[in-house]
Amino acid sequence: SGLFNPHFKGRHTTVQSKVPDIDRQAMNTVICQPEFLAQLNLQWIAGKNLPAGNQNGAYLVVNESAARRLGFQQPEKAVGATVIAEDTVTCTITGIVRDFSYEKSGKRIDPLLFRTGKSYAQLYVSADPENAAEAKRRIIAAWPVTGSKQPARVSSLADEIARNNSQKGTLSILAYLSFIALS
Repeated sequence: SGLFNPHFKGRHTTVQSKVPDIDRQAMNTVICQPEFLAQLNLQWIAGKNLPAGNQNGAYLVVNESAARRLGFQQPEKAVGATVIAEDTVTCTITGIVRDFSYEKSGKRIDPLLFRTGKSYAQLYVSADPENAAEAKRRIIAAWPVTGSKQPARVSSLADEIARNNSQKGTLSILAYLSFIALS
């Protein structure tokens, strides 16, 4: 899978593994439902998706990096393991997915948790590119019903990827330094 959240805002969950000698870890977290993971077409190493209908935050799907950080040298052995999230919630790891780039390209892949829950920061919609403008209009029109205090910001994944992978700033600095060097 490619980049799915190029503007990852850094929601974190503090997780304590039950593996001996592993310290508490703060890991990037996406609160979601199983349908979201199914849309991403992730490569599953072991286990299964989050259970449907569960919103208590007690289930996790983790990437390989998260499994290793939690003390599992063989990530597939993390399936079924329990960890403590935010010092109070016992969570069961239901599945492991291959590491994939979910931030800017060129950035290392950090541990990532997908966790059941009710607190969402983003809405992901699959739309036919021919109907994208209509989908955007309908999302903006319906947004006030959500009760969110934040305005709707609608963009396409292709635009986000292009913007975040842009090398404009780097090229400008290199051009400036080249100009100084030639002066």
